[in-house]
Amino acid sequence: MIPHIFKELCRKKISGVMATVLSSDGQGPARPGNRLFWADGKLVFGTVGGGSNELQVLEACATLTTQKRVLEISSFLPGTLPSCGGKLEIQLEKVDFGNPEEAAFHQKEPKQTRHGKLFLLGAGHVAREVA
Repeated sequence: MIPHIFKELCRKKISGVMATVLSSDGQGPARPGNRLFWADGKLVFGTVGGGSNELQVLEACATLTTQKRVLEISSFLPGTLPSCGGKLEIQLEKVDFGNPEEAAFHQKEPKQTRHGKLFLLGAGHVAREVA
């Protein structure tokens, strides 16, 4: 998580929903471990791939009534390449950044590798061809 966003969430004692990609069929841009945080009726940071899949996740975040839930979502956009849709398994989890223990868990940064990375941005079908 981005440190300045983390500090702001803790300072304001924000509660919301963390959505984490558990699995993907590889047809869209989302990959396991991608996360987003939803609070106050909007996306605060992150992504689970964008498009209609992400819209479904944001709608599920807005209506989450349990502490934790796993859901499967899918979309296929007719007339486009398969890289624009796909199936995802997403875990939704309520997070209270006013609770120091919960906040500390979500502050952990993912480990970085020593290998250089090239990020290709844009439509999935374009990035796939460039890669």
